[in-house]
Amino acid sequence: MWPKAILNTVLIAYLFILLEWSFYVTQASISFMYAMTFGEKLIIYMICGLLAAVLATAVVVVFGLIDLAAAAIFPAVKNYIVTFPGSFLLSIFFLTLADNFTYTIFKFGLSTANLVERIGYLIVFLVLNFFLLRAMARPAKAIKWFNLGAVVVVAAASLVLAGGQYFSSAAEPAQQVDVSKASTSLPNIILFGTDGVSADSTSLYGGPREDTPNLEELAKTSLVSENNFTNAGHSMGSDVALLTSKSPLETGVLYPPDILQGSDVDESLPNILKSMGYETDQLAIPHYADSDVANIEGAFDSVNCAENSQFLYGINRLFRFRLNDEFYMLNSILGDAKSRLLDVLLIEKRDNPIADIEDLSQYPASDKERMSCLFTDIDRAKSSNTPLFVHVHMLTTHGSLFYPDNKTFSGGMIQTANWMDEFYADSILDYDAYVKELVDYLKADGEYDNTVIVIYTDHGEQWTSDRRIPLMFHFPNDEYAGTISQNTQNMDIAPTLLDYLGVDEPSWMSGSSVLEPLSPNRLIVSTYTKLIEGDDSGLWGVNGVLLQPPFYEFSVIRAIECQKMVTVDVDSKSVNTAVVANYVNPCDAATLDSQDEIQEKLGQMLTQYGFDLPAWW
Repeated sequence: MWPKAILNTVLIAYLFILLEWSFYVTQASISFMYAMTFGEKLIIYMICGLLAAVLATAVVVVFGLIDLAAAAIFPAVKNYIVTFPGSFLLSIFFLTLADNFTYTIFKFGLSTANLVERIGYLIVFLVLNFFLLRAMARPAKAIKWFNLGAVVVVAAASLVLAGGQYFSSAAEPAQQVDVSKASTSLPNIILFGTDGVSADSTSLYGGPREDTPNLEELAKTSLVSENNFTNAGHSMGSDVALLTSKSPLETGVLYPPDILQGSDVDESLPNILKSMGYETDQLAIPHYADSDVANIEGAFDSVNCAENSQFLYGINRLFRFRLNDEFYMLNSILGDAKSRLLDVLLIEKRDNPIADIEDLSQYPASDKERMSCLFTDIDRAKSSNTPLFVHVHMLTTHGSLFYPDNKTFSGGMIQTANWMDEFYADSILDYDAYVKELVDYLKADGEYDNTVIVIYTDHGEQWTSDRRIPLMFHFPNDEYAGTISQNTQNMDIAPTLLDYLGVDEPSWMSGSSVLEPLSPNRLIVSTYTKLIEGDDSGLWGVNGVLLQPPFYEFSVIRAIECQKMVTVDVDSKSVNTAVVANYVNPCDAATLDSQDEIQEKLGQMLTQYGFDLPAWW
């Protein structure tokens, strides 16, 4: 019976991966394979299928051993236990097939189902699994040679392709960071960010409405950057740059479905902190600002209140990240299958990533959930005497409509247009209230003077990258309180935290510690894309059809030197110079580079990152 069970399970594993792979291939804006040729996509399927088949075979062997032991006591269960992995996987296959079909065609599926409908799904799933188990557990008269031949041919081809990918890839594990000099007393670190806030919109930075009273109070004992800028005009690109201290132009991660590749997946602030003994958690936005989606592999112990498996990351690291795309796809498929299974078994409601981002009225509720999970993380780390690192990306300030709990400025008004200032200010006031809630909780818990709090935003209002954005560090015992007028960037956050902990910045980080002197003439570089479209799934992503060399998804590249801003629009092949609005403590214009000199420096950086500059540059 074992040979039949293994054969069936391997076939089902390849079939299941084929189903999910087909969905990825046809939904370009949510597939990291959007810029690949069909041949490259096919290779990913074959190798991913092989990985799934190996894992499935291991499970069958374990269940087979249990079957042997159990059958000696209960003969009636013979063959059923060893067959169960195959029948269960086939049941999930049919569930996935039906769910993908109904959601794609009718926008109805498990993620939209109410409790009664989910009970219906459960009954169908259990009945299906029962009949499949009975059918597959029947004693085999003989192995079907066609099936065996198919498995041998496909597995052999997959092995050859996997070997070719492995030996032709140059990916290596991340540079090991020396943490031996780190402080023996490790504080908690909380990156407490919100979405899309320009500094000029906050009273903290002189805005027209008193919408950040709590941040102003915290600023009195904090280090505040007066001229901070994003590195990307989109959440994913900005957050990945923040966590890795690498430019989106270097990593290629700007907007879904971009993902980190090669050793980049292992080079990040949370990976370093994990090696120092930190518990690492992320509370962000599924799909659009999610470390798992961006492939910051192994970085976080939990993402969005759910425990993160490190199993495949460990295997991928063993393979020296040379099969990164295949492991990423397998991890995504298994994660999706797990969430679908937990939903159909009525254990945990499956997230609807479309509703998560499109239903703006639910943002206040989702932020309350993030706060609840954050407080749970703080308490758990304290009880286990473990230093805690949490990256929080709040959403209440995400536009273009706002549904704030506070009605201080918008009271009595009706939201009749996008980006109404009064509603936007109230959403900032909501975030400000969350900051006070966090500070009060840490003080009540006795952790305030054992916690570094970083206040930041991912980009400016309306996804801009040409405006100043907030950045504030509050260190334990009010250390380093004051202001910085030299330009800073979100990529400086990770080096600053490492500097504070006594850890030397690794060579792969591009930012600088704000605790050290900063040159007023260094270039702050950011980018964003215009090539975003929605697809049939309802999610937005980079449209691979529109990508053209040499810059692909990067539509605009901007460099800021002190108050001088040079913007290169690579789509229109135009270059212009402007001055940053409301810049604090501007430099003498005569000390700044010319537009041509700044563009030349940008070109040198792009060449270093592997771009081929066009003749017009």
